[in-house]
Amino acid sequence: MRAGIVLALAAAQAAAAPGTAPEPAAEVERVAYLARIYGQIHQNPSPHSTALSTVKCGHPVRILAREDGRAAAGGEWLPARAGPHRGYVRRDHVSDARPACPQDRYGRFFDGLGLSLTDVYRWGRLQALLLEGASPAPPGAP
Repeated sequence: MRAGIVLALAAAQAAAAPGTAPEPAAEVERVAYLARIYGQIHQNPSPHSTALSTVKCGHPVRILAREDGRAAAGGEWLPARAGPHRGYVRRDHVSDARPACPQDRYGRFFDGLGLSLTDVYRWGRLQALLLEGASPAPPGAP
């Protein structure tokens, strides 16, 4: 009995602590699919933030909209959820249509690689840090 009262008081105190208001619940705006060979759900909208989950090409990712009516985060990152993990995914890493994935087309090859979970995580990190597009010309270059 006494332990139950202590637990109830601790829970009430934690709920009333300043600065710990729960984040507004997010609703699913749409379902998108990872369009890169491997990708990650990041804790923050940065390729250098902690990776919460690594997913493979074609995996469904729920793009979230905030309850306050604001659209998904602008810029290159979208608030997203994959499985139990809620974070951010790069906008250019997802597609509204399920892409044709190398893992599906060349399944035997990928199975033969014998990639461990650590390998998949590392490939996902590399994909997140990959810069695509043309490099800017250095100053003074012809």
